[in-house]
This record gives sequence, C-alpha cells and structure tokens, in this order.
Amino acid sequence: MRSQDQSTLSLPATMLALPPLSLFFLADWLQGWFAWRGSAPAVALPADIGASDASARLLILAASLALVAVVYLVVLRFFADVLDEFGPRMRRWVLGWYAGGITLGAIWVMSGWGQVTLSDQLGANFLPTAITSLDAAAGGNDTLFGRFEVLMTAMRLVAMLAAGIVVTGAVSCLASPLATLGQDEERAYIRRQRARLHGYVSASSVLLVSTIVWQVAWMRWPSVVLGEARGAYLGQIESAAIYSGVTASAVIACFAIPVASILSARAAALPRVDGEEPEPALFDQGLADTLGKVLVVAAPAIASALPALAEGVGLLR
Repeated sequence: MRSQDQSTLSLPATMLALPPLSLFFLADWLQGWFAWRGSAPAVALPADIGASDASARLLILAASLALVAVVYLVVLRFFADVLDEFGPRMRRWVLGWYAGGITLGAIWVMSGWGQVTLSDQLGANFLPTAITSLDAAAGGNDTLFGRFEVLMTAMRLVAMLAAGIVVTGAVSCLASPLATLGQDEERAYIRRQRARLHGYVSASSVLLVSTIVWQVAWMRWPSVVLGEARGAYLGQIESAAIYSGVTASAVIACFAIPVASILSARAAALPRVDGEEPEPALFDQGLADTLGKVLVVAAPAIASALPALAEGVGLLR
C-alpha cells in the first residue's frame, strides 16, 4: 500500500524541468533577435469594415475563453494530482519549483525583454495604428488598443501558468518511493507514474494547440485594414503559427522523452519472475499506441498548419 509521505524527487530529476522551460524563453528571445523591423504598411479601411471587424473581435474572445477553460482544467488536475500523490514535504518541493518558474516567466512576459513588442507586429507601431483606426471607424474613444494589450498580456500569463504546470507535473512523475517495495508494488508504482506522465503530455498538447488557435485569432484581426498587403500578412500568420507549433512540440519532447525513458529503465531493472513478459510489454501496446503517442507530441506542430488550410478553403478571406 502506498503512502503519500514515502516518496521523494531528487534534485537531478527536478532539473529536467529546466531544458523545456529554457526552450520557451529561447524561442521567445530568438523572435526578437532575428525579427524583421521594417516600416509598417499603410492602413486602408474598406467600406465593409464593420462586419469583418466585429467577427474578428468575437473570434479573439472565443479563442481566449477556450484557452482559459483549458488552462482551468489543467490547473485543477495538477493540484488534485499533487494532493493525491504526495505528502506535505513533497508538495512543498514540487510547488516551490513551480512557483519559482512562474515568477521568472511572469517577469519575462511583463518586461518584454528580448521580444518583438506587441505594437511592432508587422512593423513599427503597426498594431496601435491599425487598432486605433478600427476603434475610430466604430465610433470608439481610442482606448481599444489599451484593452487589447491588457487582454494579450493576461492571456500570455494564463498560458504560461499552465505550461509551467505540465512541465512540473511531468517531471514529478520521476518521484521515487523511499521505502523498499515489493516487486508487485514497485511495478504498480511505475505504472502509476507512467499514467500520470501520459496525462500531462496529453494535457500539454491540448493546451498548446489551444494557444496556437488563440494566436491565429488575434493576429488575423488587423488584417482587415491592410488592403493589398493583407495576403502577405496572412502569410506571416501562417509562419508564426508554424514557429509556435514546432516550438511547442519540441518543448513537449524535451520533458516527455527523458521522463518516459527513465521510467522505462526503472521498469526494465526490476527482476522478472518465470513466465513473465519482457518489460516493453508492461507499457507498450503496439504500433497503434506508439503512433498515437507520436501524434500527441506533434499535435502543436500539426495544428500550426491550420491557418494555411483555412486560407485554402476560404475561411480567412
């Protein structure tokens, strides 16, 4: 029988959270370091701007609410898992590392250091100019861009909150029992950690796909005032989605593969009794299951192709 207070997570195992989190920051920084910083195209308001503007705003809100709902479920599952799996000492350890990562991420998002600022997407001060023109066309009071900045910052913080959770939760699957367990108990313990890892990998894929959908929704909004430059801007949306999808898939692989490999090695090290199947049969369910796991990890990269598909069938026109 398991005891919540009879497990520990070593410092080397905990440090496996650093590579995927560092990859997030590196990808963000590279966008600023290698960004194009030319002049923004001229704003051109079409005669039918009202319908396009209104629908684009609703898509942003719909994608934001969907992302918040996903993040809420991820947060809820994480804290329920930590309370169920660990005792007070391990909870403090896991939550302490999570709090440290979230604090660092919040400072990064709020400072904007090394990033392409929101106002300079597609050129210097493009978004303030485009969104202010939309507000003026709708009879607004020129506060729309300020509200947009608040929404974007809040959503980035929300997404980062859940991203830190899935990485921390996945690494916590490497916890080891302090007490000496029998062979059957040890196998049950490893199976439980493997099931937890699978849950966090699946949650991270759903989370990051939701983030890409939200990114596409807000980035396409200014395209309604671009006139002839709209086609080129939609291409930028596609490129940004691909970049985010590849980054997200790489982040998932950075924590999922090492943790899964260590758990498999622990299972393989257990002595086998006569007539027992080899270790791969303990977790592996065949080719279909393997392909399913690959698709889960690659889901954000696959989702990044959605803008090109939607444009091809006319959904973004």
